[in-house]
Amino acid sequence: MYPDLPRLVHLPPPQAEPEVPLVACSLCFSVRRGARWVPAENVIRELRSYEFAEPPRLDPALCDDCAQAIHGRRARADVPFAA
Repeated sequence: MYPDLPRLVHLPPPQAEPEVPLVACSLCFSVRRGARWVPAENVIRELRSYEFAEPPRLDPALCDDCAQAIHGRRARADVPFAA
């Protein structure tokens, strides 16, 4: 009847809330998923955490890229740094 209208997409039921806390980079907000650091948006979409009764607990950390950037800046003595 209306061929150019998109069809409704049925989403699967949300996954159970994660029992283990998620680890998030304190600087770039990437979240560790297994051995990889992925953008928080992907994790929110994957877990559908917006449907949880409470937001998941995030443990702070530094991702590999941010840690390397900090160590690289500290290694250069000619550039002032903070923290």
